[in-house]
Amino acid sequence: MIIHHSVTAEGGDRVSVSSILRQIERLDRDVNKWSGSYNYAVDHTGAVYELTGLSVVGTHASGHNTAYWGVCYIGDGRYSFPAAAGQSIRALITWLESQAGHPLEVLGHGQVNSTECPGPLVRSFLEGDSVGGSTGLVADGTLGSQTIRALQDRLRERGYYAGPSDGVLDTPSSATVAALQRYLNDKGANPALIVDGAGLLQTGVATKTNRALQVHLGTPADGVLDAPVSAAVRRLQIRLVDGSF
Repeated sequence: MIIHHSVTAEGGDRVSVSSILRQIERLDRDVNKWSGSYNYAVDHTGAVYELTGLSVVGTHASGHNTAYWGVCYIGDGRYSFPAAAGQSIRALITWLESQAGHPLEVLGHGQVNSTECPGPLVRSFLEGDSVGGSTGLVADGTLGSQTIRALQDRLRERGYYAGPSDGVLDTPSSATVAALQRYLNDKGANPALIVDGAGLLQTGVATKTNRALQVHLGTPADGVLDAPVSAAVRRLQIRLVDGSF
């Protein structure tokens, strides 16, 4: 998935944004003679627009159109990138991952072509400055020490964990995992988990704890946290940052 910005006005309402999108499509198809445009667009209010959609190859990043869907922020990422747009892009990533059946690599246009697109504010969001907020946590889909530390902090806030925020999952039994299991049980894990402090693994091995976490997060629930990048871990990271976990 490649993120762009339109380098246009944001548009005031849905009608004006739709007019901007029609201008972009006319430029791409009639002037540039490209076969399509972006797959999706997101405006400053967080509204999502389907352009070429899932099944049609977009024309948005030279040499990379077949491998990546293109998503455009309608606005100028040098000067503005509202939180609502970022939230919708996160949600769109999650939905596209569910359609693809695997985690997606998410890049800015400038990472694949020589361009300043999508602008520094959008690049900062993609690099995790905005995704990570005050925690500094990057939604990269990897269950590393920073993610474990953020999970420990959140479980402590919820009253489930009393240990240190050291970013470590002890083996064979972890107080952090036991706290997570109690939390998931209270959230309705079915079947209820045995609180044994084991089973939070990003090794390609299916576990009941992984599956309960996936169900809670609303991601495909096969019990496997894919390595090296997991859609469930990325969703966990986002929810740890925005406080919804």
